[in-house]
Amino acid sequence: MARSATPIDRRITVCPVPRTPPAHMIPALVEFRNSWGERAQIFDSRQLAELPGDLHALLVNAFQEHGAGLAVATRQSAWFALRRFTSFIVQDGSISGAGDLDSAALGRYVLWLHDACRASTRRRARSRPDSVSFNLIRPILQWCQRNRPGQLPDDSVQPVSREAPPAGTEAPASR
Repeated sequence: MARSATPIDRRITVCPVPRTPPAHMIPALVEFRNSWGERAQIFDSRQLAELPGDLHALLVNAFQEHGAGLAVATRQSAWFALRRFTSFIVQDGSISGAGDLDSAALGRYVLWLHDACRASTRRRARSRPDSVSFNLIRPILQWCQRNRPGQLPDDSVQPVSREAPPAGTEAPASR
């Protein structure tokens, strides 16, 4: 009997090494779905494109992961707070990456928000827009510290101190 089939190739083959993905994978759209799997909200991550590469990827990822459990209106407010934070980073010019986002940078951000709030015409708002923006950014930065250790400096997100101020710095008593 003659064999008509070709013999099986039993040599060991080595698959080529896959190309490594870019260091900072950033989705073009951040999409949130409701419990039925339908799109509930879509955010364009290119609105934060002025951020440095590593910080852009970190904040978009943190917003996507942290925002999954938030209400629709809170996600919208958090996205606007991120866009405002991006404006600050671009204007500040001293933050060139996630490693530069320390407590001093966040202090400058709070002052920048305060100045922007004073300059705006919405002075009579019940809650100050600057405190709302910072309070929406803070959990996103805390998420980054918990879930991406080493990306942000350890002192970047300091909790608000509920202790009395040091002696000699008390606010004047109100009447």
